[in-house]
Amino acid sequence: MFRMLRYAWRLSLVVALVSSASYLYPAARLGFRYVATPDDPVAAAEVRMASLDLPDFENEVGAALAEKDPELARSMVAVAAERGYSVSPDLLRQIAEAEKFSITETAKEAWSGLTTGNTDSPTAFAAALAADMTVVGDVKDLYGEYQRYPDWDELTVALSSAGIVAAGASYASMLSALPAKAGVTLLKNAKKADKIPAPLLREMRELASGSVDVDVIKQAASSAAKLDAAEAVAQARRAVRPQVLEKLVDAGTSFGTVARRQGYRASIDTLKIANSTDDIRRMEKLSSRFGDGYRATIRFASKAGSITMHIGEFLLKTAWWLIWLASWAVGAAFLIFEAGVAVFRLLRGSVRALAA
Repeated sequence: MFRMLRYAWRLSLVVALVSSASYLYPAARLGFRYVATPDDPVAAAEVRMASLDLPDFENEVGAALAEKDPELARSMVAVAAERGYSVSPDLLRQIAEAEKFSITETAKEAWSGLTTGNTDSPTAFAAALAADMTVVGDVKDLYGEYQRYPDWDELTVALSSAGIVAAGASYASMLSALPAKAGVTLLKNAKKADKIPAPLLREMRELASGSVDVDVIKQAASSAAKLDAAEAVAQARRAVRPQVLEKLVDAGTSFGTVARRQGYRASIDTLKIANSTDDIRRMEKLSSRFGDGYRATIRFASKAGSITMHIGEFLLKTAWWLIWLASWAVGAAFLIFEAGVAVFRLLRGSVRALAA
């Protein structure tokens, strides 16, 4: 009787372990991924959203609609669907109604593939971007800063030079480098509008500090005053140290790529949470992974205060998973031990039988 109960208990344990494995596997996979790459924004976003259920997503959809942001609501629907949740038909109807009065789609069409946003409306941004997408705007800014020397802003000078370099790359590459120009233009216009977060602005200022060749800027300004645009552009490209230009253009490329994929409002969201040029590159990775769900991931990251995840947040988000996983591991270890003991006894019995 006791042996039968013991066999039944083992069988029930095996069934429980097998049935719970499919539930625990995603948690284990996310956990191992986070441990392997704690700075990976995609892993952080996956962990954050894996801890949410349908009511959480529907509450976020409702909040987005209350903020008159149907694009964000639609992004929430996308990430919910990816996790197997279907938002209520009533909420979907409300999103469709809100989209009829939204300028989001019009804004997306205005960009058509290069945009980035940093003004108060898509229309205003599109106008500013169009005016500054050629080297004329960059040369004008360089000349304006030279007029203020020595009280000029080295970051504006560096961004203008980076814009000229990016524009040249766009023309040379048949516009394939256009996101770099758009992104650098975004950063420059965002700085003018005081919309760059303080940590990112501080990093960029430190990067630009001491990088400008005053004599070359003087020559470029002189050429611009003589309306010799070609010479002014050629000189402006040599005005800032190449290493600084490279880093600013790289950041602009990542930012421009996000804007190209996601549009005006996503660019605004990206600016709000980017605390470093590394963050900009991380958010480009998020944009590539989540597509239409990108703004939802930025929303959750903004609530958490970072696009990456600290160990404390990870433990809090995955506490129940970790407890279940530990229990599963203990159960599996017990079964393996029992199986090992059974095999040992079987082998011992066979040896004795042969010896006899």
